[in-house]
Amino acid sequence: MGQDTADLTFLSLLLSILTRLFTFLTITRTKLGEYRKIFPFQHQVLANTSSNTVHNYTYLWSSLFNLLRFLTSHAAIFASTQSSTNVVHNLAALLSLSLSAGETFLPSAAAYDDLLYKIIESADILTRFNELYSTHLTPDSSSSTPQSSAAKADMTFILAVSGYCQNLVKEANGGKGLGAGAGIKEVNRVIRSGYDGLQMVVEEHRKEVGGARQLSALEGYREGEWRSLMKRVARVVVVDARASGMAGLS
Repeated sequence: MGQDTADLTFLSLLLSILTRLFTFLTITRTKLGEYRKIFPFQHQVLANTSSNTVHNYTYLWSSLFNLLRFLTSHAAIFASTQSSTNVVHNLAALLSLSLSAGETFLPSAAAYDDLLYKIIESADILTRFNELYSTHLTPDSSSSTPQSSAAKADMTFILAVSGYCQNLVKEANGGKGLGAGAGIKEVNRVIRSGYDGLQMVVEEHRKEVGGARQLSALEGYREGEWRSLMKRVARVVVVDARASGMAGLS
């Protein structure tokens, strides 16, 4: 379980970094495609990079939902451990932020539509995940914290969006859910027809969360508290780089 705990810590940090990045982009109303505003000196380097590599969020959404499936299928191992709490909270926060503010920082409507498609596609997994990790998402009053309360609100919002989009798909398909042959363009066309209602769900969540997504509300970084962990991260990176045959590290 020691290695599992270390892996969960790394996952939690990665999710937290992404949440902070998206929070910054949301507050500054900067789309990640507008990299000249953020990295003026690296503009030429980024401009020569494939747009699919720089701006394609499909891989990010797939990775997040694969993590969701992994945690759900291995809940017997992780759900009872305290080390998984931060992973659950940060995953819920990242998905919630992407759904509620994605149009602010995502480079295109297609990237947001792809996220909605994943939400509908993974509806059963989301429900199961919420049930299996309920102790992390809905703790009793004696152990409730601002983080757990925010995680509960985030997960409630994610399920609300999933339910709303599922209902739109069912109405369009005569009461049937997302079929195996349903394409992303077809589903997105249905979702766009009920976009106004979706925005109402988003606005309700923003009111509930309030300022929890402000950078000032996030816990500050203190190097001393993380120095030993960052050394472990560096060692793992070097070992992985050597194993992959990167020049200069053998």
